[in-house]
Amino acid sequence: MKYLLKKDNGYHTKKFKDLKPKDLKAISNEVRLKILNELKKEPMYPNQLAKKLKIHEQKIYYHINELKKAGVLRVVKTEEIKGSLASYYGVKADAFGLELNCDYERINLKQDPSKLRLLFKEFIKGSDFNGIIVVGSPLPHGPYKAVARDGHYATQLGLLLGQFMKPSKFSVRLDTDVINEKRLKENMILIGGPGTNLITAKVNKHLTNHFNEDNYWTSIKTKNNEYTDDTCGIISKTINPFNEEKTIILIAGLRVVGTKSCIIGLMKHQEELLSDYKEGDFNKVIKGYDFDGDGKIDGVEVLE
Repeated sequence: MKYLLKKDNGYHTKKFKDLKPKDLKAISNEVRLKILNELKKEPMYPNQLAKKLKIHEQKIYYHINELKKAGVLRVVKTEEIKGSLASYYGVKADAFGLELNCDYERINLKQDPSKLRLLFKEFIKGSDFNGIIVVGSPLPHGPYKAVARDGHYATQLGLLLGQFMKPSKFSVRLDTDVINEKRLKENMILIGGPGTNLITAKVNKHLTNHFNEDNYWTSIKTKNNEYTDDTCGIISKTINPFNEEKTIILIAGLRVVGTKSCIIGLMKHQEELLSDYKEGDFNKVIKGYDFDGDGKIDGVEVLE
């Protein structure tokens, strides 16, 4: 995978795809550049693009076919619309160009852990962990008889937080155990959405960015937007509604892959994710992407 690197108040990257000369020529068209920019904002099907750009639908189909031949588009999803199957298109990268034959310059990038430490500061007490990490039960439970499949991401989170402390006690609990042991008033890091983590369901309505109460698996709602992609997730920090002296951090996606995206965001994109964080509440919606095309999420974008 290749990235463009920009240094501007920190390091920032874009996914880069190099093209053959004939493919580069294919995207050197004003209309096609407009199409690529619109699809970078959000996946759309041809009819939506036609209305958005005020261009006849047949012309949009022609330009999309040329962009597909150039290898710069991907089908994000298909959906039945008015009896027909529509393909939603997205872009394969953030930038396209031609790479010259030359050696790469080696640079060393180190993430500053201070902002991450600040985000989790209530959970760090000396060298110990001050709270519990709550994962959904792997057994059918709750009103939906749901089975949690993202609890193992607590392990990756533990590896990330291990740079700040050396816990002396076992700090991971199932959501069902937290309820039975009446431990809702502690500092809690919640892994997983409200459909599979009963504690997340209890705090969901208190969150600035929250999961759709009508159906937890359908969307994430913010003040101005609603996100429905399975790879979307929430990273949120707020006061524990059961004890105002304690803190809750939520790391959860619409689906399992969304929770994974949140963890990857904390691992690999701390600078972007925490750039404006000072202290107190924290609310971000992120979306995961498969940048290297192997079918697995390996990078994220902060949506808001």
